[in-house]
Amino acid sequence: MSVVVIKTILISGWLFILWRNLMDTQNGYATKDFYLSALLTLSPETGFEKLEKDDNGSYWCVFNNKDQCEIVINNYLKNQLQVRAKDFVAAIKILKERMVYGGGR
Repeated sequence: MSVVVIKTILISGWLFILWRNLMDTQNGYATKDFYLSALLTLSPETGFEKLEKDDNGSYWCVFNNKDQCEIVINNYLKNQLQVRAKDFVAAIKILKERMVYGGGR
């Protein structure tokens, strides 16, 4: 197998997982992928709205700007998204705190 084929298979597999963990909402997108949620919260244009806990105990992060979410996700998949590591770690910590201690906004 060539490197291009392996990369395509990996990206296709990740896209399936991403698709499975994304949901259209009336106002935009929701995802239960923790790290993708943290990444999306770094862009104010995605419009982080709230955290919702479903009946299975999974948290969904709801964003109200579907178009901007798609732009961020596509740039991430194309390896064209640049964020500061410190900001990403801070977003992870904040999201984790919201899940553990409540305060879904």
